[in-house]
Amino acid sequence: MNSQEYQNVLQDNLLPFINSFEGNEVIFQQDNASVHVSRSTKAWLEANSIATLEWPACSPDLNPIENVWGWLVRQIYSQDKEYSSRNELKEAIERAWHELTSQMLSKYIHSMPNRIFEVIKKGGNTIDY
Repeated sequence: MNSQEYQNVLQDNLLPFINSFEGNEVIFQQDNASVHVSRSTKAWLEANSIATLEWPACSPDLNPIENVWGWLVRQIYSQDKEYSSRNELKEAIERAWHELTSQMLSKYIHSMPNRIFEVIKKGGNTIDY
């Protein structure tokens, strides 16, 4: 994905989402992927009045969605499963996605205080989460 494609995704998805919170301050969180921090993306975010959370380079990734992605990958490729077609893989991803529960997501979100404590304890280095 390049910066323009990323900005199209933001245009089609982020803007409507943010607009649903009219009257409330929203701060957008993203990591330091090159398309997220490119000059054109920064200019796009500024032009659309989207505040972003500062994200230090080489910081441990505390975003709970990373745990969700990890869980999905483990589900999809459990027992060394391999897929013979793109459609078969897509179906496996959709099955795994539908197996996610609100309890699992809540567990990841509620682990944030412990994650932050661990990062502080390790002086900003990576943690085992």
